[in-house]
Parts: sequence; structure tokens; C-alpha cells
Amino acid sequence: MFKKKRLWNSSLRFTCPDIFLFFFLLFLLGFKGVLHGQEVKVPELEDFAGSLVLTGTPGGLLGLEIPEAVYQGIERPDMGDIRVFDEAGLAVPLVIRRAPGITVTPPPEEVPFFRWEQEQDGALPGGTDIVINAEGAVLNIKSRSPPSASAAPAYLLDLSALSYMPSGLNITLGREGEFYNTVVRIYSSADLARWREFEKRQTLAWFGGGGAGRELLELPRRDTRYLLLQFDKPNLPPRNITALFDPVEIPPMTREKIIVGEWRGKDKRIADYFTGGFYPLTAIDFPLSQADSLEVHLKNKFTKEDVWSFAARTNLFRISGGTGEIRTSEALHIDSSAPYWELEAAGDVAFSSLPGCTIHWAVYELVFLGRGGGPWTLAWGNRSYGPPAEGDLKLPESAGPEIETARSLGEPEYRPRTEAVKPRFGEKWGQFLLWIILILAVILLSGLALYIARVMKKEHV
Repeated sequence: MFKKKRLWNSSLRFTCPDIFLFFFLLFLLGFKGVLHGQEVKVPELEDFAGSLVLTGTPGGLLGLEIPEAVYQGIERPDMGDIRVFDEAGLAVPLVIRRAPGITVTPPPEEVPFFRWEQEQDGALPGGTDIVINAEGAVLNIKSRSPPSASAAPAYLLDLSALSYMPSGLNITLGREGEFYNTVVRIYSSADLARWREFEKRQTLAWFGGGGAGRELLELPRRDTRYLLLQFDKPNLPPRNITALFDPVEIPPMTREKIIVGEWRGKDKRIADYFTGGFYPLTAIDFPLSQADSLEVHLKNKFTKEDVWSFAARTNLFRISGGTGEIRTSEALHIDSSAPYWELEAAGDVAFSSLPGCTIHWAVYELVFLGRGGGPWTLAWGNRSYGPPAEGDLKLPESAGPEIETARSLGEPEYRPRTEAVKPRFGEKWGQFLLWIILILAVILLSGLALYIARVMKKEHV
């Protein structure tokens, strides 16, 4: 049987297992204290550099477009250092998302129309028969020969000024209160030189109220600027023609801002640009003020201390045409929030003038729960705090509750932080204490092992 061996002569009679257990418990207590000291500090309002006071109806969802001042003051590219606090100083659930696009149905628009006197040979109007302006709008229509008495009436419709391509036409024919029933043939043209007939013939009719009629024409789904309508019944001049539109998808909004650059060096080969903050950029443009054409390299970085990273390679140009038209290179589509940008001429040719810079960024909105009593304070600007690991706001997937626009009380305030958030004692000394405990434990266990080895060696002698 194992026999406990005293390590020294003492009235306390500590044995080797007793001492090992004592230091093991001491290690656990020290390690627990370290873990407790390393708990993440709950962010408070005074920890952030920027603030904006908001108001709204308590209890519901409140939202606002993230102000430009926030992009200029946040210290993280992921916008993680944004919080909202209630009147008691407690953080409330929030979510940051890109403002979604919307679907709208454009209102009906009046369509200008002109009577076309059908000719003997049944020819459709051509470019020489119609007078248009520089924008393509019809000014006048004329015939090349006397109209045919037996020909069906026709009307030229000008769609060039409409906001969108119509999906249908609402047409009122004849005199008010007059009954009618006529077949309509539809021709479409994009340039007044070539006409295409819509294979579907339709009927317009009206027999009084109660829905006993049809005043809607379906249009062909093709790119067109002009229509020609032929009726099989004479003496039915249109009184009113209105264009109807399908719902239109409006993409998410973007904002833009002009950035002033500066030369790096005297050879005019490298230009530097600073956006002023972590904007969620979608595109960047470098317009030239003078005629030029050269290949360029675009680089960026997130802080002054970072190394430049390659972002794109493209050609910048500005060329004047013979008619006075100026052609320029397009904006570069990017997905970055880097604030520092470098534009470098790639070849032997330097810039003739400093390129301009226009940044385009996506509109993001902040939605938070109006928990507690208002007002609430939007806070930002502390790289020590990232996106909340828990407690973020979960919006319903359905069209659910409405989001009220939060109103600001005053202007954004910004006070640069002079130092980082002060750590607790455990946060500052936790690692040091842990290493001390580990080193002591290793020394103790090594000494115990050596002592046990010597004792066992003596017993075998």
C-alpha cells in the first residue's frame, strides 16, 4: 500500500499530497481571478468620442440615415463602434443595414398625339413626313398626298417625353356619351424610319357605365418612342390618351462628395486623396480637367501606418470630339471603406493636371428599439468596441411594424479621445499574475518531484 511520507518534521504534519492539493487550489483561485479581471467592459456613453441626441416615440422602432459626421468619426471600418443609449445610459438593441431600394408605380402621364391622314397607297409615315426637335419630340406631321376618303383614321403618338416606357394606354374615343366599338392596329417605331406591327389586335369599346366597355390598350414590350394607332371605324377621334406604367424598381440610394487631392513629389506622377473617414464606398471617380489619356494604378490603405494595397488598374482619359462633345472615363466600382487613396501614373507619361476625385458611398440606416424613456443618444468613435456579439436588433422579415424616423435634437458633437478606455485592475495585471502562478507551480512541482525521487531512492537502499 502507498504510504504517505512526511516532507519535513513539523507539528503541522503536511504530506506531499496535502501540499500539492493546496497549491492546486491556489492556482485555480488565481486563474479564476485572472478570468474575472479579463471580462469585457460594458461600453458606456462617455467611452465614445461622438454623440448625437435623438428623439421619437418610445416603444417602437426608430431609424435614421447614418449622418456623414458618423463616418468621419468612427474608428472601425466595419462601423462596429456605433451604439445607442437610452436616457438611463443603457445600450439599446440596434441594427445597421444598407437602406433598401423601393418599388413604386409611376403616376399616369398624358400622351401627345397627331392625326395622320392615311394615303391612297396605305403607306405609313416616314422621317420626312414628321418634324421633330433635337430631343426627338414631334412638332408637326404632314402628308405627301391628299388623304383617302375610304382609309381608316390613324394617329401618331409621341412617347419620347415620357418618364418610362408605358405598359398600356387608357384611351377615350368619340364624343362624350357616345357608344362605340372599334378594332385597333398598333405599329411601333424607334426612329420613324421603320415600323413594326403589334401582332395582337385589340378592341376599344364603350356602352355606358357599369363596366360594359374597354378603354385600355396593351402595348408591345419593346424599346419604342413612337406609336401609330389605326381604327377601323371613322369619326372616332381620341379625346384623351393616358400612358400607364408598371411598377419600377428604384435602386438603393447613394451619396457623393468631392475630395481635394495633393501631389506627392514634384514630378506629378502620384496624387494622394483622403476621404476623411470610413465611408462605405461603392465607386470612386477621378475626372480630368484637361485633355489627357494615361494608364494609372490605384492603391488604398486604412491608416497612415499601413502599407499601400493595390486596388485597381485602369485608364483615365478626357477627349474632345469634333462636335464639341467631351468623352471621359467612367467611375470605378469598388467595395471598400479605406480613407487613404493613391493614384499613380503607370507609364512614362505624368499627369498634365491634378485629377479631381469624387467618392460615392452607399446610404446606410440605423434602426434601434425605442426602449426606455427618450431621448436617446447615438454614440460612435472607439476602436476598442466592435459589433455587439449579442443583443442586436432582429427585424421581422415581413413588412411588419413601421419604422419611425428619429429626429435629431441639435448638431453632432465630437470630442477626440485622449486615451483608450481605462482597463480594470484585472485587465492590466491579469496576464502578469497568471504567469507568476504558472511559474511558481512549475517550480513547486519540479521540487516535489525531485524530493519524492530522492525519498524513494533512499527507501530502496
